[in-house]
Amino acid sequence: MPDQRRKGSICQTRLFRVFVFPLLLLSLAATAAACSGGVSKEEHQALQSKLNEAEEQARAATDQLKTLQAKGKNFGITIETFDAKGQPAYEAKQGSALAFIQSGIAYDSPADSNYITVVDVKTRQILTRVAIPMAKGAQSHALGMSAGARWLYLPDFSGISKKLYIVDGLTLKVAKVLDVGAATHHMDEGSYKQIGKFILVDTYNPDHGIIVLDPNNDNAIVGHIPFGTLLGRPYSAWSSPDGSFAYVTVRSPLADQKGWLSKVDLSTFKATAFIPVGVGPVWVAFSADGKTAWVSDSTSNDVLQIKVAQSKEEKDTVAGSVPLNFSPYGITLSADARKLYVVDKTYGATNASTRVAVVDTEAKKVIKEIKVGKQPDHVFLSPDGTEIWVSENRGNGVSIVSVETDEVIGHIPTPGDAHSVRFTIAQVTSSASPGQTGQSPSATPTAKPSPGSAPTVTAGDVVAKGQLLFQRVGCASCHGPGAQGGIGPDIRGRTAEQITGALGSVDAMSFIKLTPEEIQAIAAYLANLSR
Repeated sequence: MPDQRRKGSICQTRLFRVFVFPLLLLSLAATAAACSGGVSKEEHQALQSKLNEAEEQARAATDQLKTLQAKGKNFGITIETFDAKGQPAYEAKQGSALAFIQSGIAYDSPADSNYITVVDVKTRQILTRVAIPMAKGAQSHALGMSAGARWLYLPDFSGISKKLYIVDGLTLKVAKVLDVGAATHHMDEGSYKQIGKFILVDTYNPDHGIIVLDPNNDNAIVGHIPFGTLLGRPYSAWSSPDGSFAYVTVRSPLADQKGWLSKVDLSTFKATAFIPVGVGPVWVAFSADGKTAWVSDSTSNDVLQIKVAQSKEEKDTVAGSVPLNFSPYGITLSADARKLYVVDKTYGATNASTRVAVVDTEAKKVIKEIKVGKQPDHVFLSPDGTEIWVSENRGNGVSIVSVETDEVIGHIPTPGDAHSVRFTIAQVTSSASPGQTGQSPSATPTAKPSPGSAPTVTAGDVVAKGQLLFQRVGCASCHGPGAQGGIGPDIRGRTAEQITGALGSVDAMSFIKLTPEEIQAIAAYLANLSR
C-alpha cells in the first residue's frame, strides 16, 4: 500500500506538470496583449475563449487526477486526530459578541508562539490567550471559524509543517491536523454564515488547490478545487452569500499580467467562468444581498466592483473601479455596503504603512484615510456592524474603528503580528459537556466575576464614569478588567498626571483621546480600587 500511494502521488504530479501548467502558460502568453492594459470587448472575448479552451484541456487532466485520488482516502491527505476535550478555555455571557484574534511569529514578531486571543467585543476585555502547539517555525497567517466558533482553523503559511491545524473553539485544543503537502494560506468561512455548509482552505499544493471541509461532519474533506480547475494558484477563495459559488482570486504566472476571478460551482467543483481583473488580485468582499462584490488588486493599485450574475443567463461583469495611490490588500464592506474599507499594506519595517482608506462605493472615491498601527493587513466588520477591526502585522495588535465616525476608538494588543479576526455570538448549551464533539456554542452557562473586577458603584458617580471609560477606550484589554495587570502593568491608584503622561508617551495608547474631565474620572476609578 505505501508503494501504491507513492506511485499515485508521482502520477498526479506528472499529470499536472504535463497537462495543466503548459496549457496555462501557453493560453496566457497568447493573451498577454489583451491583459496588459484596458481590454476591448473583442479582446475580452478572445481572452475568455482562450481561457475556456485551456480549461477544457486542463479539466481532462484534472479528471484523471480525481480518478487517482478517489482510490485514496481523503484525496491522499493524511489526518491526525487528538483529544480536544476539556474545560472551556474562557467564560462568556450568553449573547455576548466575542472576537477571536490570530497572531503569529512573522514580520519581526516578538512572539514566541502562535496565539489565539479571545476578546469580549463590548467591554474589550481579553477573556483568554492561548498558545497553539504548532510545528517549530510554523507561522499561523489566518484564522477560519465555523458556526458558533465550534471549530477554528489555523494554516501554516511558512510551509514548514505543510499542515492545517483544526482547533476546538471552546477548549482551544488542537483536535485535528491535516497534512496537505504544502503551505496553507487563507481560508473563507463565508457560506456557513448563511447555510452552515463548508469551509474553503487554499493551499499551495497543485493537486489540492482549494480543499473543502464540512464543519458539521467532523471536518470531513468533501471536495477540492485543483490548480487545473482554477487555471493557476489560488490566493484566496470566497463563497458567495448563498453558498452556490466560490470566487477565487488567481494571479497570472506571467509577470505584470492581469489575473482573474475563477468562479466555481460548489455543487460540482467545476469552473463556470473566468472574470479578468487587475494585476495581483487579493481579497473579495460581497454585499449582503450577493448582488455586488469588490476585489482588491495589490499591484494594479485599485479596487474593482463586480456585478454578480443573478441567473444562469447573466454573466459577472466589472461594473466600476476606484484607483488608489497605494497597494490595497484586505477589504470589507460596511453593513449597508455604502462604504468599503481598504487596507494599505506596505511591506517593510522601516516604511510600513499605517492607513486604511474609506471608499464611498456610490461615488467611487476615497472620502477619508484612517491612521492605525504599523502594517495593517485585513479588516473585519463587527457582528452589529458598528465597528471595523483592523489587524496589524507590525503593530502587533488590532485597531478598532467606529463605522459612524471612521475614527479609531480602541486597540487590542497581541503578542505578535495580527492577521485575522473572526466574530461569533456566545450561546449556551446543555446538550453536551464542555469539549464534547458536536457541541457548537462557544460559552459556558454562566460567567463568574473576573479576578480583580471593579466594585459596584452608583451609576451617576464619577467613579462609575471612570469605570465605563476604562472599559470603553480599551484600557481593560491591556491592564486587566480591574486594572490589576495583564499585558500591561498594574495601574491601580495611578493619578491623573500619570495617566496624562502615559497617553503622551506610550505609542500603543496614542489613539486614545480623552478630555481632562475624563482623565480625572478614570483616575477616580483607579483610586477606588484596592491593591
